[in-house]
Amino acid sequence: MYLTAQRVVTRMGHGGVNVYEYIHGPVRWAHPLPPAYWPEYNPGYLNRRDERVPPGGNAVISYLDVVAPDEVPPGEKTQWIAAIKDAIPAEPFGQPYEFGPLWVRFGMSRMGIPPQTELGALAAHILLRLFFVPPPPAAPYGPPAYG
Repeated sequence: MYLTAQRVVTRMGHGGVNVYEYIHGPVRWAHPLPPAYWPEYNPGYLNRRDERVPPGGNAVISYLDVVAPDEVPPGEKTQWIAAIKDAIPAEPFGQPYEFGPLWVRFGMSRMGIPPQTELGALAAHILLRLFFVPPPPAAPYGPPAYG
């Protein structure tokens, strides 16, 4: 399973966090995770997404990538993800870490907030929007229609 939260900004300056869940199926995971299974090489199959900013042409200003075996129970996954903020260093950016059953990578541009704070915020987006709260109903992108 590959989970990612990406804080993005459109060309017009609108921002938000998009979250995605990909699944890999029955794969025997090795530790450390071989680069062949890193998200940029093998993200898996898109299973769920919650996009607050329409994709395409956005600048990613921070991201959190989490890879875990699909068979890790959801309750166990949530406990590990909830502990990420205090368990791995936020810097250097882009450095992968093994944390329990998770492979974790975080990066951000200089945003004026502490990196550990943004790491925790992105972990919370993954937890709340993929594990605890169902995403809002899909709506067409664009301004709201007024009748």
